[in-house]
Amino acid sequence: MSVAEPMVQIALKRILVATDFSEPSKRALLAGLGIAQRYGAKVHVVNVVPSEGYGVSGVGMLGAVNFARHNADLESEFLQQGYFEGIRYQISIERGEVWPAVSRIVEEEDVDLVVVGTRGRSGLGKLLLGSVAEKIFRNSRCPVLTVGPHFELSFPLTAQPRSVLFPTDFSLQAEHALPYAVSLAQEHEAQLTFLHVVQSAGSEATYNKDRTVRYASARLQELMAATAGLIGEREFIVETGEPAEAIVKVAAVTGAELVVLGVRAPATLSDHLGWSTAYGVVRQAHCPVLTVRHTNP
Repeated sequence: MSVAEPMVQIALKRILVATDFSEPSKRALLAGLGIAQRYGAKVHVVNVVPSEGYGVSGVGMLGAVNFARHNADLESEFLQQGYFEGIRYQISIERGEVWPAVSRIVEEEDVDLVVVGTRGRSGLGKLLLGSVAEKIFRNSRCPVLTVGPHFELSFPLTAQPRSVLFPTDFSLQAEHALPYAVSLAQEHEAQLTFLHVVQSAGSEATYNKDRTVRYASARLQELMAATAGLIGEREFIVETGEPAEAIVKVAAVTGAELVVLGVRAPATLSDHLGWSTAYGVVRQAHCPVLTVRHTNP
């Protein structure tokens, strides 16, 4: 894994926020607007209403029309509170399924970043709700910022992370996401922490643990050397355990305000159901998670 030279700054000119104006989505909307303020981007806020209403996802027996009217009232509330002040934006309501609507807008408007919130539930609720967020970040051609239930952002808006965590398993997916972590740390003059988790189960666990840790440390030191002069404060950490839990723990300990993850498109049934490291991090992290999909096979 290496850092491409010269490093290209991340350009965010068009941001898409997928929302249902619920409390989890409100956090995502605030985060998206904060980023728009920072980068001078235009924001498209889209509310996708299923044709038959949400039903099982918490809206109860409200039909699609009443649900849309309810969200329009919340939209007016956000406008009155000044959330959109100084930001170029448009708000639209789509009917159908969330991912197809989001995918179409991303392509038609050449979106640079998608922002989505998640309730972070587990079990059956997670399959019904969380899989929507995962479907977006697994399939979107552009990076996706997912805001989980533990993130708190107040008004006035701020979107300048002082600490960025970059977990890597040294895969092509992680390599593809690395320039985003470096560029964002550079843009915000933030500390960048490189993390590798040696899995306590699976193939890595069958090898000598000390040897594996030494190898990972050497690889992370190479990454730090490659970013010398590009960013300021850097450190690396090697943890042992279950990847999602370890990443969330390190994010909390280091005070990370953004996690940058490389992800791949769904390849198996378990991926489609959402049981993944990336979604585990998104669901539990106290800060937003930026996922960057590796588009090559």
